[in-house]
Amino acid sequence: MMDNRRPLTEAELLREADDAYISSYESGESEFSSHETDSEIEETDTEEQEDEHFDQSNVEEDHRDTENETDDENTDRNKQYFFKKNKYKWSKIPPASGKTRVENKIRSKIPAVIGEAYRNKPSKPVDSWNLLFDEHMLDIVVEHTNERITEMAAFYGDQALSCQFTNHIEKTELKAFIGLLLLSGAFKSHNEDVSSLWATNLTGCDIFRVTMTLKRFCFLCSALRFDDSSTRADRIQNGDKLAPISELFNLMIVNSQSNYSCGEYMTIDEMLVGFRGRCRYKMYMPNKPNKYGLKIMCLCDAKTHYLLNAFIYAGKDTSPNPRKLAVPTLNVLQLVQPIINSNRNITGDNWFSSIELVNELKKCGLTYTGTLRKNKRKYPLSFYLIMIAQLYQQCLALQKISLFCLTCPRNVNLL
Repeated sequence: MMDNRRPLTEAELLREADDAYISSYESGESEFSSHETDSEIEETDTEEQEDEHFDQSNVEEDHRDTENETDDENTDRNKQYFFKKNKYKWSKIPPASGKTRVENKIRSKIPAVIGEAYRNKPSKPVDSWNLLFDEHMLDIVVEHTNERITEMAAFYGDQALSCQFTNHIEKTELKAFIGLLLLSGAFKSHNEDVSSLWATNLTGCDIFRVTMTLKRFCFLCSALRFDDSSTRADRIQNGDKLAPISELFNLMIVNSQSNYSCGEYMTIDEMLVGFRGRCRYKMYMPNKPNKYGLKIMCLCDAKTHYLLNAFIYAGKDTSPNPRKLAVPTLNVLQLVQPIINSNRNITGDNWFSSIELVNELKKCGLTYTGTLRKNKRKYPLSFYLIMIAQLYQQCLALQKISLFCLTCPRNVNLL
């Protein structure tokens, strides 16, 4: 039979080929055959598994690379910093040298007399003493001492009129009495029997006998007062534990600050004034020579040793502490009030030194230099391990506003 169908054009042949390719792709068949053998199916599954394994291995390698990068970053991070609890990080690398910030510059200051000391320059040692212990302070002592003498004279009855050592004191006699106290200190007679100073067997001092009698001296020692005893109980109840001497002590500190301007370097420390009498705020410090006495916190000029500010330590609950600062930090902030925002430098020992103190002094426009205690929580142990391992090498630890430099000398037993 004859095929009467006309031949397909080129466009129609291409269209039919495309339709056949699309239908075979949608049915999942190969473009080369209408079926597949078992061996061909297994080979295809193996290739798919290899592809999946290859993809999984790539993911694991990527994850491993990420972990290695993280470990490398942590290693680099550990090489650059010391770490300690409380989220403190210390840099091992010193900052690049550049221009010093204004708040870190210590302004040069020349120590000089000011105020009354500048207007009337003292020519004798007693003139300098009168600037610190002025006439107003002497009047206070005379007034309250005479009140106590009146009370004590009542115990003598009619004999008080004939006893000259019970008379009221005057300002001139008070100066002589204070002079004898200072002279006994110059003679180092603080542990000596007071009667030996008035001895007449060539062992005493003539100046003591010439100034006043022994009975008068002992009577004034027991009658000496610095405040109004009638209002003392109320002042103590209101929080003034130092009521018997606080008024006079504060006046002396005011005179000390108004007559002298200190240099750029100040130092803070404590001193123990030996005293074994009855006192509520008497301290026991076994490392001090006197062991018992009154603890006084002092702010002094590092070069001239001039006392600029001080207070008697009467316990940790005497000062308000709404911010819950440490006791040493509170003591330093109380002492530096006269020199706030003066760009001076404060030096202290390891009892005062802390990051908290450095931060607070920075707010006050002051810098700080001091020794450290190795048992403080915010300082890493790595400091001291490096000190032991590398003698005579400096370990720098930097924070944003703090610089600590530790040096270990040779032949020192650190542990």
